[in-house]
Amino acid sequence: MSGDSDPPGPDNNGQDKQQEDVEMSTNEPPAPAPPNEQPMNSLDLQLVTGYRSGPAPKRTLPSSPRLDPLPTSNRFHILEEEDVELSFEDFAVPRIVLEDSSAPRPKKTKGKAKKQRLNKSAAAHLELAKKIIRDKKVEGSITECQRILRDDPQLVAHAMYAQDEEDLSLFQSLVATKTIERKMVLLKAQGKPHNYKHHVNFMAQSKIHPAEILEELTTDIPEIKRILFALATVDLFLSNRAPDLYTNSEALTVLLNQEATRLPDTNCLTDWSLFALIENFSDNLEKFTLPAPVLSAISMLKSITNNYHIDELCSKAHHFMNADEIDPLDLEDDQL
Repeated sequence: MSGDSDPPGPDNNGQDKQQEDVEMSTNEPPAPAPPNEQPMNSLDLQLVTGYRSGPAPKRTLPSSPRLDPLPTSNRFHILEEEDVELSFEDFAVPRIVLEDSSAPRPKKTKGKAKKQRLNKSAAAHLELAKKIIRDKKVEGSITECQRILRDDPQLVAHAMYAQDEEDLSLFQSLVATKTIERKMVLLKAQGKPHNYKHHVNFMAQSKIHPAEILEELTTDIPEIKRILFALATVDLFLSNRAPDLYTNSEALTVLLNQEATRLPDTNCLTDWSLFALIENFSDNLEKFTLPAPVLSAISMLKSITNNYHIDELCSKAHHFMNADEIDPLDLEDDQL
């Protein structure tokens, strides 16, 4: 397996001594999506990839092939298109959108002046994002990473689609932070301490780099941490680049053939739901323009779903991955 999906090694340059606890939510079972009044087959979710609003913009990222819609009568369509808020001229950041034919999005026509303003705004945001992406103090602070995850989805998008491999370190820190947060939600749901500092060795209490904190967590063995890291990678990608699908319970029900579940008191999909998405949708998802770490994570999770039944992988109570059910010796070397 490519190293892209492994938790990143920390960069200690510029770390300060600040400490911050991960905020967690209340102890409740997973919330099922609302029942679907008209059950549908997973193939009823139509898929179209490619930039539909004009020719694919020129960029170092490979463009997605365009597929014919699946022959169904379902009203949902999944497309990849240019994110107009983040793209300009020959620079494009893709996003995945879910369209409902019963409530189509209005077509927007942009005048030349408005288009120029959008281009200038996107270019200015990109320049700022590049500075933050290369700031080792930012990627080395769990507090800063939490703030970005909470308040700056555009920066998250630029971080995951960074063109230079060395610039992906911020995205790796964001995923490490996401992994820690998801793990603490599970511990809280189990009635256990949900401050990450309760689960690191005493000598590591002062660490603030997300990768270091994840490495020091005593709750899981390294192989399981890598799987949790891959789940968090896919979760962050879908919630940021495919929010229409991620938040649409009915569309997810169609895709999974059963109701999706979410982490207690959050909008985040459970481990079970993410495994189910990979099992049912990964072949189609891989046709989109994916960042290398996301593609690597999907490949790892596909191998796991090929070897294990997802209902056995995850606990029935909270739909989190049950590490006791996975034998690292059963996993191929290239998976981890």
